[in-house]
Amino acid sequence: MDADPIAACVRGLMTEHTSWTGTAADLLRVSTTQTSSGAPLARNPRALAGHLRRAQTFLRALGIDVIFIREGRAGSRVIRIRASLENTVSTASNVTAVRGNGSDPAPDVQAPITAADDADGADAKPAFPFG
Repeated sequence: MDADPIAACVRGLMTEHTSWTGTAADLLRVSTTQTSSGAPLARNPRALAGHLRRAQTFLRALGIDVIFIREGRAGSRVIRIRASLENTVSTASNVTAVRGNGSDPAPDVQAPITAADDADGADAKPAFPFG
């Protein structure tokens, strides 16, 4: 995330504001003022919007929502960026399974965490059947 200059720029922008609305060209202009070198972060607004779409998931995990919409009668492409602290994602370090019949639960059983589980949890498989 820190190696991505556009995502870092959006993070910096959102530390100063709670929301931002504008076009990709507006964001490109803002990004040149945000960087210390003053160089643009993308070749053109279209490239910036494409890069921002790819960074959308990572920014959402940090509590920054990026929404691409069309507004007005002409269908202008608008980017809305909003800091939303309630939507931040936290990661779990341990998975605990409790077995028992409900009246006298058995001691907690720790499920081992594999490297595949650490990535995103989508491919996580329990080491033992629950039930």
